[in-house]
Amino acid sequence: MQLVQTVAPTSEPILLEDVKAFAVVFEDMDDDLLTSFITVAREDAENYTNRQIMSATYELYTDCLIQDMKMPKNPIQSITKIEYMDDNGDYQLLSDYYLYGDGDIFKVHFDTFVSHKSHKKAIKITFVAGYVTVPETIKVYLKHIVSTMYENREKFVVGVSVNEMVGNMYKSMLDKYRVQPL
Repeated sequence: MQLVQTVAPTSEPILLEDVKAFAVVFEDMDDDLLTSFITVAREDAENYTNRQIMSATYELYTDCLIQDMKMPKNPIQSITKIEYMDDNGDYQLLSDYYLYGDGDIFKVHFDTFVSHKSHKKAIKITFVAGYVTVPETIKVYLKHIVSTMYENREKFVVGVSVNEMVGNMYKSMLDKYRVQPL
């Protein structure tokens, strides 16, 4: 399987103003720094949980159709299209499928299987992943991490990475959202 992000998130789950209020920052001179910390914290949370927090579009390539295929980057908002490669190497639309949730993992069920070319990218699934409404726990986690990164911009204190120490302490907030990668 190969997963390619084709449209990155266009917004973040927390606002700069909310982070500044949480971290008690009154001046505007560090707005760019705080904004970059928000993105870094979101990406870290996405990597830790194996979830997509903000809406993004992906293309998933695989060599075959698998019944009840587990989708990466949950939660899935929608499947834009599923295509298969015909014997000429051209992609054709597949329409006999449906998406369903199985606990925290979304799966695709295929009603019919089509003959397709033997190729590592024979199947292409285009989908949108991310929360429609980001859980408050994730937002609070992000505020803590951004605030900590801002307050402790120096990398080490007494030989311990502050960001690593505090990050691990708050990671437990994300444990209930964590799913095992495929």
